[in-house]
Amino acid sequence: MNIDKIYFIIDSNEYNTPKSIIFLVADPCHHYSNLSEASRNTKTESREVLCDNQLLKGWYRFVGAAGTRMPTERVQAFRSYFQLVVQ
Repeated sequence: MNIDKIYFIIDSNEYNTPKSIIFLVADPCHHYSNLSEASRNTKTESREVLCDNQLLKGWYRFVGAAGTRMPTERVQAFRSYFQLVVQ
């Protein structure tokens, strides 16, 4: 992997106090995985329960049928992956 810049992710607790664990990662603009499933789009209505707990840690980008942006407002229940209302 060719790294021209170094990015640090500092894991913190619920009080935003940094922990001692620091992860070194590549530039997220160039090293990411695509998520393209239509079931990820907030316009998709489904009662199928899906979970992302099998995704590896890393940077992800929404593309194609998944849409192109993360939700910035409350998402209704049973839209996309959201079984419960996200607030």
